[in-house]
Amino acid sequence: MAENENLAKVKDYIKHGVEHFNQGELDEAITAYDKAIHLDPNNVIAYSNRGNAYVAQGDVEQAIADFDQAIRLDPNDAAVYFNRGIAYHSIGNNDHAIADFDQAIRLDPNNAKAYCNRAVVHFNKGDLDKTIADLETALQLDPDDSVARQNLAVIKQKRGW
Repeated sequence: MAENENLAKVKDYIKHGVEHFNQGELDEAITAYDKAIHLDPNNVIAYSNRGNAYVAQGDVEQAIADFDQAIRLDPNDAAVYFNRGIAYHSIGNNDHAIADFDQAIRLDPNNAKAYCNRAVVHFNKGDLDKTIADLETALQLDPDDSVARQNLAVIKQKRGW
């Protein structure tokens, strides 16, 4: 019974963390995820969500540490690779960002957002062919993605297509 109570508390802390995060209360969100991790140090969601809160705070190094731990716990969670890719990109570590978006896509080939974010990194590296390919794939997966559509149109216009 104590295990069920712990599980319920962990879920409750994570729920509160999400609520705080969504309200922009990042310190409170991190505290809630800290409590969840204290009760369940193997909880991938708590590490991943806390990593997102750290990114939002600008503490990307701590975020990457949390994403690393989440990946150690579950190396097949595409969302964690995606989130770590965003973190790496935010500090200009394009090679690591691309590697993480690649892995997110391997694990979830229908993740249009991973293609879009990888396209941005390819664009920043000056590789327009890969940028276009990723944006086209993203639009095949999510034809309603107006940002991808607009970015693709701008790039093609610059290329004279």
